[in-house]
Amino acid sequence: MKKMTEPEAWEYIRQCFADKNLEYSWNNTVYLKLPDGYGSRGMCDILAILRSNYKITAVTYKKMTLRIKDSFKKKFSDPEYHYLFPMTKYGARKRREFCSKVIEELRLQALDKQS
Repeated sequence: MKKMTEPEAWEYIRQCFADKNLEYSWNNTVYLKLPDGYGSRGMCDILAILRSNYKITAVTYKKMTLRIKDSFKKKFSDPEYHYLFPMTKYGARKRREFCSKVIEELRLQALDKQS
């Protein structure tokens, strides 16, 4: 089975947070309706699912989790805060934007390497 590249995995995560995949709990917290039935909450949860289903390599998993953690450190100094964005519709939109930004960065890096 062909593994996803890092940009493909970011695109998958971005699509997971599309409005059509959002479900709301009684307190308006966002959950995801994923094709494999998992009720994930954050980007790291989806990464863990991709890794456990062998859809991404360990190297890709590590790169992606480090990218999330680095962004988290830049945004928050409080280690008790567990998510980069709130678990709301707004947070889902911000996650999509985050994924789009990373995909664009990776695209530009690939172009630089070709030059």
